[in-house]
Order: sequence, then structure tokens, then C-alpha cells
Amino acid sequence: MIKRIREKLRKFNRSTEGMTLVEMLVCFMLIGIFMIAAVQVITSTMLIYDKARSQTYGMEVTATLEDKISGKLWPARSQGTGGLVTIYNGAITDYEDGIDSTNPTLSLAEDEILGNAIAFRDATNAQVLIYANTDGEVIIHYGQVTKDEDGTDVTTAPVDWKFDSSSYMGYKVSDLTFSLANSEDASYPKNVIKCEITLTSEDLGSYKATKYITLSNFADAADNGITIQN
Repeated sequence: MIKRIREKLRKFNRSTEGMTLVEMLVCFMLIGIFMIAAVQVITSTMLIYDKARSQTYGMEVTATLEDKISGKLWPARSQGTGGLVTIYNGAITDYEDGIDSTNPTLSLAEDEILGNAIAFRDATNAQVLIYANTDGEVIIHYGQVTKDEDGTDVTTAPVDWKFDSSSYMGYKVSDLTFSLANSEDASYPKNVIKCEITLTSEDLGSYKATKYITLSNFADAADNGITIQN
């Protein structure tokens, strides 16, 4: 058996015959078919990977933003005498930027806010304004505060807090909108805020998430201290 195989190999090696044109065409056609199939498989895999990556990144970013916003909002208080938790739809004009008797004022044009804004006092009684700026970042703006330290009044100027750019994982906030959940669905209590965040990215596409936040210091009643300013 081994001798026969060796003899056939010798004959094949001595043969001067090559492949016919038809055989070569068939070979190239098969190679082309295999390459097309491979490209389709690779393309489909990359699309699935990109979609999974965008969903994962979107979920992580919105979860981080929602946790920070809800952590500020749920213990929200009234803004003081005549003050309420206020949702601003549109421009903000002469906003009292603090809780002192001599507060500075803050004004934001409508095109400086992506979506709308919400103002309240947080658990530490600091005046807070939350919105998304035109750079696609969530801004938590703290108003002026004056504290008595050892008999001396110490004033802290208004300041913007925001996440580091790496926290957005390539996304930007294209819309941050606050609304009363009860105005869209009567099954929600009147002290629930609906927070909608939309993210966009040239590479990752868009992602949207919604969180419902109950304001624990406001009663579920018609006159619950939450107002909307258009």
C-alpha cells in the first residue's frame, strides 16, 4: 500500500500538466464566495458588538447621571419664603442664586439649556439648579451660601458641579427634561418627578432613559409645592 502511494506521488511530481482554465475559474469563484461570506459574518458581528457596546455604555452613563440627580432631588425642600420646587421650561431670568438676603441673580437663555431645568433646596438647605448645558454636560449649580464660622460670616460664591468628561464614555447629553409624572399619567402621585435623559454620540448613536423620582418632603396632594414656570 505504501509503495503504491509513493508511486502515485512520483507520477504526480513528474507530471507537467497544470490546471485548466475552467478549474482556475472555479477555484477563484469559490475563493470569492468564501470571502463574501466571511465579510458578511464579520460585518454582522461588528454591528452586533457596536449595538451592544452603545447599549452598555448608555445604561452606565444614564445610571450614573440618574443616581446623582435623584440623590439630590428626592430630599428636596421648598426654596424658602414663597419659594417652591420649580421646573423651568424655557429661559431663566433673575433667578435668586442663593439663600442669603443679598443673593446674586442668575439668568440663562433658552438656548443655553438642553431640555429644561429644575430648582430646589437640597438636604443641606443649599439652593440647587440642575440642567444640561450646550456642551452636553449635566450641571448641578449651587447658589451662594453664607455661614457663621467662629463669629465671622463666610460667603461661598455660586459654583457649578459636573462630572469629569470621561464619565460620559463618549456620549453627550442632548436633552435633560423634568416634568410632573402625574400630568402624563394620573396613576402617579403628585410628588413624583419624571426625569428623561437622552444621550447622543457620533460613534455610539443615541440612548434614552427615564427615571421617576419621589420628592419625599412633598405631600401627594394638589398643592404640593411643585410648580412649572414656562
